[in-house]
Amino acid sequence: MFFLLSKILNIFISPFVWILILWGLSYLKWFRSGKRLLQWSAVICFIVFSNGALFQWVLRGWEGEMVPVSQMEDKAKIVVVLGGMTSLDEGSGRIQFHDATDRLMQALLLYYNGCVSKLVISGGSAEIMREEIPESEYLKPFLMNIGIEEQNLFIERRSRNTYENALYTKELFEQQQFEKRIILVTSAFHMHRAKACFERQGFQVESYAAQFVQSTDPIDVRTVLIPSLHTLNTWPLLLKEWMGIVVYQIKGYL
Repeated sequence: MFFLLSKILNIFISPFVWILILWGLSYLKWFRSGKRLLQWSAVICFIVFSNGALFQWVLRGWEGEMVPVSQMEDKAKIVVVLGGMTSLDEGSGRIQFHDATDRLMQALLLYYNGCVSKLVISGGSAEIMREEIPESEYLKPFLMNIGIEEQNLFIERRSRNTYENALYTKELFEQQQFEKRIILVTSAFHMHRAKACFERQGFQVESYAAQFVQSTDPIDVRTVLIPSLHTLNTWPLLLKEWMGIVVYQIKGYL
């Protein structure tokens, strides 16, 4: 129930949706006396959440800085990568790689540079309406095809969210009698919640963030003054993450 409810609520955690709702309410007769207030609220919402400079300032504080691969040497022998990176076309059997695939690329970099000796993929299916092959399950043969030895590759196929990533990975580690000391790879904007979930399950975690949303370009006059639709559409990544942290704290997952 919690998983389904979180998917439904995610639709409304978007400044674009808030703007539409505020503007729409201003034309209803019940809100006629507050029409101007609602419309100005929609305009202010657009100005704030489409400002690229503000967004980059927030992102840089939240995501932190990129860590070089060399800094991960001797930190742990196992890297755990969280799913949500790919999808499978079951007709052709081809894997489609999405933005978050940087998680997998960074984990492979750690593996092939000798920073870790084992790779764990944690990810099932987040599909609500139909059954599908868990992500980690179809990624396993792909990773073996590119040179990961089977004895060094482990999958956790049941998780649907970050809490379950940590919970079921803990069970895997206990079954394999692995030391719960890991390098955790996930998207930079997601690392705070993910690390807290794994630490809650007794892991000693070294963070290695991937898929940074922040730009490496300097903030200029255009970024400050010109509204950005891309920025407006990217804010939900952070807003959903912050909401997730609040909900996880209430649920006792962190």
